[in-house]
Amino acid sequence: MSKSKANNDWQRKLLIDFNIKCDILADFYTGYKHNKEYANFFESNDVGLPLGFLLSEKIVEISFEREDINGEEIIGETFDQLCEELGLDPEGEFESLVEMIKLQLNVG
Repeated sequence: MSKSKANNDWQRKLLIDFNIKCDILADFYTGYKHNKEYANFFESNDVGLPLGFLLSEKIVEISFEREDINGEEIIGETFDQLCEELGLDPEGEFESLVEMIKLQLNVG
């Protein structure tokens, strides 16, 4: 495999991981924003959760090439904090919020 192809594959995986994080944050945002149990979490992530929703719904886009915009960092930090809130390892390879909730509840 060429170095260029390996780099492209790595970038594609990062983008997929980023998109999954946005989808998970969007699902949490829409499904739990009125749940008082998570009021503090929503208050401290008042930018990251709506940003995840906007990105997931393709309402906005971020540029990964501009250093002055830190949307990717905001999404990463918000996702890590969500994992912490749910008692899960942020390094886990989650595919959906449903999967994360099941793991949190030890359902499977």
